[in-house]
Amino acid sequence: MATQQTIKTKYENQNKNVDVKLSENGNDFTNSARTVIFSRPSNTTLPFVPIGLVQGWSFTEQRQVEELFELGSDVKYTIPGRTTGSIAITRMLINGADTLNMLYGLGEGHSDSADYFKSIKEINKPIDIVFQTFHNSVTSTEADQPHMRRYFTECWIVARQESITANQVVIAENCTLTYKNIGDYSTTAAL
Repeated sequence: MATQQTIKTKYENQNKNVDVKLSENGNDFTNSARTVIFSRPSNTTLPFVPIGLVQGWSFTEQRQVEELFELGSDVKYTIPGRTTGSIAITRMLINGADTLNMLYGLGEGHSDSADYFKSIKEINKPIDIVFQTFHNSVTSTEADQPHMRRYFTECWIVARQESITANQVVIAENCTLTYKNIGDYSTTAAL
């Protein structure tokens, strides 16, 4: 919590950044070119599989907040409720597994097999998803290091869409998922 002494009394940033650490280290920003999405069926020890050709990713959280007032007072009570969230993935459809099957680890070579999903109504188990970003390496010989990781547990696909228009060359796929929790998964743990 800021105290009276730590708050500046005059504006001093007209000729400098507020967060000077960012201008000193020019590559501290998280880059979408160094981001990979992984998934696997939940409650398994199977390795996470990277999902290729992802064009867009987003996740949102929302929380119910109830505001109560009592007779005789203008002061409100704020009561936080439950938090829910969703994930949206946009991917290009290729000659191989679609997004639905990539999320369940049914990649190349499964298009004719019995375990290949054709619709979300065939799914009876959740998946785990990891969103992983990597730092730019300091030298060209050093590998990029894990930076930030979001681990979503027990995700269910709630909507799926494929679309193409006359002026497009590729078919886009969209999946919307809900998740149970944002789990604990160390950035040092191997995927």
